[in-house]
Amino acid sequence: MKNIFLNKSSTILPDSADISISVRTIMLHVIIALLPGIIFWIYIGGPQTIALILAAITSAIIVESLCLKIRGYNVLDGLGDLSAIVTAVLLVLCLPSQIPILYAAIGVGFALIFGKHVYGGLGHNLFNPAMVGYAVLLISFPTAMAALQLEQHAVSWQWPWFIDSISHNKEFIVYSGPTPMDQYNVAIRTQSELNEGLNISYSKAYYLMIFSWCIGGFYLIARGFSDWRLPMSVLLGVFITLGLDGLITSISQSSEPSLISMPFIAHLVASSTFFGAFFIATDPVTAPSKRKARWIYGFCIGVLLILLRKYSAYPDGFAFAILLMNAAAPFLDQVVSNKK
Repeated sequence: MKNIFLNKSSTILPDSADISISVRTIMLHVIIALLPGIIFWIYIGGPQTIALILAAITSAIIVESLCLKIRGYNVLDGLGDLSAIVTAVLLVLCLPSQIPILYAAIGVGFALIFGKHVYGGLGHNLFNPAMVGYAVLLISFPTAMAALQLEQHAVSWQWPWFIDSISHNKEFIVYSGPTPMDQYNVAIRTQSELNEGLNISYSKAYYLMIFSWCIGGFYLIARGFSDWRLPMSVLLGVFITLGLDGLITSISQSSEPSLISMPFIAHLVASSTFFGAFFIATDPVTAPSKRKARWIYGFCIGVLLILLRKYSAYPDGFAFAILLMNAAAPFLDQVVSNKK
């Protein structure tokens, strides 16, 4: 199978990576890295999440096959690189667990067609396909994606006894929105009180989820499939922006509530920050290929993420931060190269 993943630049992978590594090998390791988070996400969300994942993967296989057939490529070879499946899984993990399956299928279709194949296929795409699909869903179905209901409900999934026995807490607070950032945002806009359900300390579930993403992210870094500079620079941008905003707010003594006024830990735990930093920002195709450019790229994603949370209508704007910096990635590479 022709390795089309590396035809953008020979330096697009981390320096420790072997250029001869096939696309399939890379995608397999990405799937392995995602497994801890996927398993825990399924345990929290219940059977609906399994159906969502299966529907997204099925949609990815169908859409990818049609696109490859239309473009005159071998379908089995194209599906064999697993990139379409990884795109579908990444997109689903960004969605609310209770979103209609049809919406997930639509998002996967847009991700693969308009985020990948219209640019010439894998290795040529300018934007992260999963984030293209997510942005389309967020704009097209804002209610389903943001889930403006503030109600919360505890559910206990009837899993087999050997699964339930690993946890003393079989009930999880399940929101109809993707993260508590949405509930906090709605509470501010409706001038309602922040009830106990909006307190980030309400459950250990989100902390455990972040731990799962960190395990997967460190695995990819250790195996040489991800550049540590990208997640580190994203988190650095988040930390510094939050710190500066907190300092400015304290100096101005502003009492106006805003999404950015959430507790510091909430911006890290009750959001897509860690998942995006380890699995979305590190996409080797849409990120810059130069080391210094990667630092700038990741840092700007972190800054934009916090600014979008504060000033935009979307409580968790990671997708838009990624897409904006995807567009700037070639420019950053050029600027860094010209300074040599």
